[in-house]
Amino acid sequence: MKLQFKEQQFQLDAVSAIADLFQGQAKQTGIRYMADPGRQKSDEVDLILDAYRNAPIQLDRETIRGNVHAVQNRFELRPSESLSVDMVTGRPAYNFSIEMETGTGKTYTYIRTIMELNKRYGWLKFVIVVPSVAIREGVLKSLEIMKTHFQEEYEKQPRYFVYDSSNSSNIANINTFASDDSIQVMIINYQPFNAKGTANRRIYEELDELQSRRPIDVIKSVHPILIVDEPQKFGTRQKSYLMNLNHYLK
Repeated sequence: MKLQFKEQQFQLDAVSAIADLFQGQAKQTGIRYMADPGRQKSDEVDLILDAYRNAPIQLDRETIRGNVHAVQNRFELRPSESLSVDMVTGRPAYNFSIEMETGTGKTYTYIRTIMELNKRYGWLKFVIVVPSVAIREGVLKSLEIMKTHFQEEYEKQPRYFVYDSSNSSNIANINTFASDDSIQVMIINYQPFNAKGTANRRIYEELDELQSRRPIDVIKSVHPILIVDEPQKFGTRQKSYLMNLNHYLK
């Protein structure tokens, strides 16, 4: 059975609104760089590891603010007086809040936004943070059933995995997340950033599965775009973890 997805104009408008925030950004399909090989065992052959990271934002803040105002004016919203800042350092940051009513297809919209950002600007690496296992499984299911649809629309589809620090074979997916030059999506709960619990702390620890590298450092190296699903469901403590993650991944 093949599912048919009917395009809703309000969803396409939302996707375009987000992508238009970076109007003027040159398209660059990933920047190739030398990945940290970690500490290899003595019997292993030295490897040169190629990896791909997102190209940096080339636009200055005034240009992006102008883009933001253009989108807000289009939808008759009050223009923002200023852009966001990093809550840790106080430096300029690019954090945008997109609101959609329940039942309007926000998961489809932000997955399609991933595809559109890749099409327009070449960005490849994305991290989706969710507040619960139930929502995580819903996002995973959406990616599974939508892949054919996006293949038809964009002639490509995202590759994705769920981060699970307790699964050694799953940890190896982080290597692919960094090294592959296709659209890569990592889905992760907020819990791994919680300092409590041995399994949760592993994202900050040097792991044998990553040649004594830390998962958080490998993730950071690709300069991913961070998508937070249903941020209103994160409590005060969880939001502090997200703030620290957002700061760390810059």
